[in-house]
Amino acid sequence: MEAKMSVLEVHDASCKDCHRCLRECSVKAIAFEDDQAKIIDEKCIYCGKCINVCPQDAKVPRNELKMFSSYLKSNKKVAVSIAPSFAAAFNLDSSYRIVGALKELGVDIVAETSQAAEYIAAEYQDLVRDNFKSLISSCCPAVVNLVEKHYPELIPYLSPIISPMNLHAELLKKKYGDDIKVVFIGPCIAKIDEADSHQGKYKIDAVLTFDHLKDFMKEKSISPYEEKKLSFDESCFSNASSYPLEKGAIKTAALEEGLESEEIVSVSGVKNCMEVLDDLKKGSLNANFIELLACEGGCINGPAIDKELSKAKRKQLIKKYTAEKIERNNAKNEFNRDKLSLERIYKNKKYNFPEPSEEEIEEILESIGKYSKEDETNCGGCGYDSCREKAIAVYQGLAKRKMCIPYMKSKAESLSDIIVESSHNAIIVVDNDLIIQEFNPVANEMFNKKGRSPVGEPLSRFIDPELFEKVLKENTGIKHRKVSYEEYDLVTDQTIFPLEEYGVVIGIFTDQTEQERQKEEMREMKELAADKAADVVHKQMEIVQEIAGLLGETTVETKSALYELTELIQEGD
Repeated sequence: MEAKMSVLEVHDASCKDCHRCLRECSVKAIAFEDDQAKIIDEKCIYCGKCINVCPQDAKVPRNELKMFSSYLKSNKKVAVSIAPSFAAAFNLDSSYRIVGALKELGVDIVAETSQAAEYIAAEYQDLVRDNFKSLISSCCPAVVNLVEKHYPELIPYLSPIISPMNLHAELLKKKYGDDIKVVFIGPCIAKIDEADSHQGKYKIDAVLTFDHLKDFMKEKSISPYEEKKLSFDESCFSNASSYPLEKGAIKTAALEEGLESEEIVSVSGVKNCMEVLDDLKKGSLNANFIELLACEGGCINGPAIDKELSKAKRKQLIKKYTAEKIERNNAKNEFNRDKLSLERIYKNKKYNFPEPSEEEIEEILESIGKYSKEDETNCGGCGYDSCREKAIAVYQGLAKRKMCIPYMKSKAESLSDIIVESSHNAIIVVDNDLIIQEFNPVANEMFNKKGRSPVGEPLSRFIDPELFEKVLKENTGIKHRKVSYEEYDLVTDQTIFPLEEYGVVIGIFTDQTEQERQKEEMREMKELAADKAADVVHKQMEIVQEIAGLLGETTVETKSALYELTELIQEGD
């Protein structure tokens, strides 16, 4: 059997120092390698929150549009099971336009997933009545993943029935034939994983998100806002259409009618769900029915729901859609509940990462400058809730030491200080008011004869600030300008440049005094040599003239050659 692609993929992106996805991930299912984020499948519950917070859109769910398209082109019937949250995803004037759009794409049967939710709700009624321990709803696949991967000891509390999506596949295939292709469309990423891991005969053949559907309809030039209003082939006319909302399952199963309010717990958001599970694990929470939803506010806030509308508006759209359907028809589904395969078996999927000793944790903390509890700022910049949690992740190979932003900042500043302090050049940094911010030891030796610290003093008390003023005014650097300071007996080579974003001007001074002295000495030696040569030439000319007169030869060539020698001696470097 061909292995399927990952549920959630990460495209190459510049993840350096961002860590936003890790900060938002409640189960810390993201690691970093070479400044690139990657999903830790052993931890990931596929809630999809990282998709919406990634500023580079690098996290993407598996796209099964090609599979869906191939089904439409085949000679087999295609049924779409659409989650009731579509009303919040598309903001249609009539929910029945979505049916027209899907039919236009070539879908044979359009069915509401909430049709199956009615049967699940009925099962919840029986389970709550017969159960003597807390029952956790199993409709949210991300919550099921959370229990299986992070709280396996609580698996006995999970409702032992399949989700509405998988039950709907069974309902549709039993009615229309096993060879029909059933495609689920909803707001959830975890549904892709749920379809992959479903047990039993009747499986969903493909899972699309609302975003995938929108892309496909756009590609086919189909607008759900303009298509005909057509009735669902398989409808739901009950409160099950409110399943995407908090307390949706509770309301559909009418559990509030048979239980006291304190016997029912309903929370949404992964962190809130984890708090409930922690309490349940400790035995401090007693409730007959616990509805847990990974997305805050319910499925109307799923990762593939357009966030342009407020949660309040999305909630309003679902309520309107549900009310219209109940008013339209009070018919009941005709499937035989007794013959449905509702049983579900859960697995302990917790991966036990290696645990470091206390000494190993302390070694990692010390390596990033955390020598005491006071040093552990727990700022969260790395994405972890505490320095200790990050240290454990480093030990497990899920995080890097350099992800500690305060440590790296301190290290960079320390390195910068070392470079400045140990430089053989004088370095002076002033602000826009020409007040000294940095005056390294070499600068102190060259210009500070008064002994007191120059930091905070005006630059003019030590040197002429004219060039610094020019750089500030023109916002342009000066390179290798020769400047002499008679009062300090110095000659310098200066490079001065602005750092506008930091509001400072930096001056780098190289002491050229000795080189200038050597040049002056060389020049004086050459002048002396030239004078001596000229004197020799003069005396030699007299002798040459006498000899030339005796020999009858011209002195022009000799004279010219001797003066050329003199000029060469007088030339500079």
